[in-house]
Amino acid sequence: MWHDPYYLCATYLIDQLCYDLARIDATKVDFFFDNQGKLGKRFKVVYDAVLKPVSMSLFPFMGDVLHKDKREFLPLQCADMQAGWVRRSRSTIQVWTSADQYLSQIDQRHYPIKRKFLDYINRFGREHADEIAAMWTEYMRLLE
Repeated sequence: MWHDPYYLCATYLIDQLCYDLARIDATKVDFFFDNQGKLGKRFKVVYDAVLKPVSMSLFPFMGDVLHKDKREFLPLQCADMQAGWVRRSRSTIQVWTSADQYLSQIDQRHYPIKRKFLDYINRFGREHADEIAAMWTEYMRLLE
């Protein structure tokens, strides 16, 4: 999980979003992701066992990670449409939809993953590999 792009991107997105939300004194924030099969559900374990406990002192408003079906959960449909628009607007191949004129008016947040973050995650993973493995094993045991 430590080197999987899904975990890396989701962790970085939550981290950067929390930095933005800390400026507005958020009280509780839950993070919703589309159902991703086993991968998505495993990210919740990573969030609960590692990311949230490590980050709570900085971001006490961190709530839960929840997975929903985007066909039934309208905010995820909107996020999916917005992400599609962002991809199209940054691509040389334009596949326009009738919604793009509205989606383009939504304020964009851009969170490029910085090399400093990747180096930190890599170093942390190497230096704490035994602790992470033990914590992961213990957490998985608790879920049984």
